[in-house]
Amino acid sequence: MGYRSLVEDRSGTFWLPNDVELLFDGKMEDGKLFLKTSNEKFLEQMNFIRNSQWILFHGGSNKNEDMTLKASLLNLHDSNHSVFELILDVFLVLYGKLIDTIEGIQFKAIMINFTNIHKWISPYLITYSTIAKDRSIIEYEINDDYSISFLKRQPIKDKDKATMDRFFNVYVKINSRQGVKSIEEWFNLKQTIQDFLNFMITGKNVEVHSLYGILEGDSRGNEIEIQFKSFITDEMNKCGNIKPVLLRFDLYEDQIPKFLQNWFEFKENSVIYSFYFNYMYELTTFELRVFKLVSFFEAFHQSYVFNKETSLIHKEKVDQKVRILDKLSLVQFDSKDKFYLTSKICDTRLYLKERFMELIEPFVRSIYILNPIYSYVNLEEIKKIDIGIDSELKTKLINIILKKKEIDSMESKAERIQKYQDLVAEINSDHKLKLNFLFLITYITINNFSGVISSYRNIIGHSLRDHSKIDSYKWYYMAKILEYVSQIWILKKIFDLDTIEIEGIYFMEEANPIEMIIESNIQEYNQKKYSKKTSN
Repeated sequence: MGYRSLVEDRSGTFWLPNDVELLFDGKMEDGKLFLKTSNEKFLEQMNFIRNSQWILFHGGSNKNEDMTLKASLLNLHDSNHSVFELILDVFLVLYGKLIDTIEGIQFKAIMINFTNIHKWISPYLITYSTIAKDRSIIEYEINDDYSISFLKRQPIKDKDKATMDRFFNVYVKINSRQGVKSIEEWFNLKQTIQDFLNFMITGKNVEVHSLYGILEGDSRGNEIEIQFKSFITDEMNKCGNIKPVLLRFDLYEDQIPKFLQNWFEFKENSVIYSFYFNYMYELTTFELRVFKLVSFFEAFHQSYVFNKETSLIHKEKVDQKVRILDKLSLVQFDSKDKFYLTSKICDTRLYLKERFMELIEPFVRSIYILNPIYSYVNLEEIKKIDIGIDSELKTKLINIILKKKEIDSMESKAERIQKYQDLVAEINSDHKLKLNFLFLITYITINNFSGVISSYRNIIGHSLRDHSKIDSYKWYYMAKILEYVSQIWILKKIFDLDTIEIEGIYFMEEANPIEMIIESNIQEYNQKKYSKKTSN
């Protein structure tokens, strides 16, 4: 995993909080602290420095700034006990305050300047919000412990001008309602709101540009600048959407408190939450991306989606169990065989494929419109699919599919467009054919996609066969579809939106599914999308 250091380069004098006579000449550069001293008192501190996981330093910079640094030792070199040189990895720097212990780094509140936050909430929206205080502050109570405010104000420091929008910055202030909190707690809260914004804003990445802490009892509200090493880089796995922002602040203003409260509750389910954001923030192979998202879905389905009272698949398994037990009662088995049969054959748990069928079915129309899912279907094998239609109609469907495959391979885009339009017209001219074509696509999307994804997970998770035999673009394509499905279900279960609201977000009411399916060309899709991603 990579990282991004917000620690700026500085030179100055440094010392340990408990030994002000032991001075080091030093500089911070590229997130590292380089120290040098010839003071023999260093020998008294050598074992402490070598054996400590974290070391706190005080410093005075060449810009007359007080600094508190939290760092870990990377290397220590001494030349015959005369000159001692240290290299440390800097995790945290506080400007304007000397704090004597790591435990003493506590704040009453923090303020965060995020990049691209104005894509969701801008100074203009704060000014004209009906709930803004003094036309500059919108505050929400999250729970008994915290409140969150969005502040329109002038830059705290000159460097914050880089993120201004219409002459102002938008800062996120998280305030503790239960006294001071440790820096670890504040980083966790900072991360939670950053995750929220990165989910909302799909067109741009949201990173921390600057971070400030506010001390308990500071009536003047002076901000202590906090620079740190971030393990979130500027490269993220985001779901590419037709909308750069999922839920616009101005359209959902009255629901924002509920959204934030639900999001912080979602964060409490740490395993499921971390599955999703470990995927977003850690670039890796497409195979592992698929594996991570499937792991997320397994856990998410069990916790948020599955309901044994309403699950038709589970009900069928229960009914089957009853039928099998009735038959077993008529046959004599020893106790060991009977236990095996009842525990294995009558297992009512849902398999991965069945879980995905339940995840896909409610949003199948969205999935096959917004994703060229058709590429995953082996169209020649349509003859093997039994969907309960007569042979004449099935023949028509096969001919439609074969015509589409022939058009897909044409080199001339203009010719393809005309042929696609002709094929759509042919389908629309026969009402029965049109209905069964959509039924076929729905069937294939639910069953085929669910089967493919469960087999892919088993391939990478259990090494059932060499995953390199599967074309790379298929792993990429599967990952992108899973990103979209995960986004839909988070909108539904965490943001409590219904299916119609979700389809409205993606302009689904304007889409013609037959046109979208017929005119999707996987070769063209691969050239435009996948070729840009193979370097990852």
